[in-house]
Amino acid sequence: MSGKWKIAQSRRKRQKKIKLALVTGAVVGLLFLAGALLNLTKTLNSPWQLQAEKNYFWDIRYNINVAVRGTGISLISFNPFEKTVLVIKLPPQTYLDVPGGFGKWQLRSVYDLEKSGFAGADLLERTLTSFLAAPVEGFIQLKEGSAPTGEEYVARIRQNPLNIALALKDVSSDLSLLELVRLNLALFQARFDKVRLIDFESAAALNKINLPDQTEVLIGDPVRVDSVISALADKRVIEEHQTVAVFNATERPLIAQKAARIIANLGGNVIQVSNSSRKLETTVVFGQESETLKRLKQIFGFGIIDLDPAILSSRAQINVVLGEDFAKQYQ
Repeated sequence: MSGKWKIAQSRRKRQKKIKLALVTGAVVGLLFLAGALLNLTKTLNSPWQLQAEKNYFWDIRYNINVAVRGTGISLISFNPFEKTVLVIKLPPQTYLDVPGGFGKWQLRSVYDLEKSGFAGADLLERTLTSFLAAPVEGFIQLKEGSAPTGEEYVARIRQNPLNIALALKDVSSDLSLLELVRLNLALFQARFDKVRLIDFESAAALNKINLPDQTEVLIGDPVRVDSVISALADKRVIEEHQTVAVFNATERPLIAQKAARIIANLGGNVIQVSNSSRKLETTVVFGQESETLKRLKQIFGFGIIDLDPAILSSRAQINVVLGEDFAKQYQ
């Protein structure tokens, strides 16, 4: 009897050890799987081969404008509402104001003012946003040996569905892997009659002038620039026709006018541009819940602060109160 009892006890101990080992293995396996999924999620949502900090993640609900740098600089814009692709070719000798106190430079030199990487990409995005008065929220650097221009990049993607993924090895970007794949897929799927090319130089949006050293450059006429980029307007914003008031809550001049131009080019209905009686460090966007409000929050930010009602518009459905953060970015 004693021997049988010992055998039974020994069997039960072995079974417990086996169960413990199985449970431990299952837990380790789940932790490994969770870690792998976490790393995959991080990879999908992290900038592609370029260290960067982005304000928001593009989910195909709104237009996206991406600066593309290769042998030249261009802008690729995708409108998910109309499924259209617009490639804007920007002459390298375009002479424009560079934010951050850099002064005026030709477009070809802007990226290198901040050496390389995200700093250069960020400066180029902000410069083009200021020049075009349209939000530029992405950057793609084409590697040597790949499609040298934005126009050829789009053409390459559209030639073969395999290039949607293959093109990733030839670029670095502050867009995430998932955003890049979405953009490439959108470029491939767009109908041929929905893809347009605009050459800024031949579109009569620029004038030739000579600098004091006789260097010939091109300068933009704001009215004609706005006319050319009207194709970048967001149809959701246009259809809602929300009224917008813009306030300058800084000591810097013309900031509200700069933001109002961006909103108007987006399709917004700006009815008031004014100064705020209170100065803010952080831009605040608030008002009636709408697609327009969400889009303006993405572009300008969404700081939370108690505001004096005296500075608010009594007529506008949405108020954009610009703080020092916006002024520093675009002046």
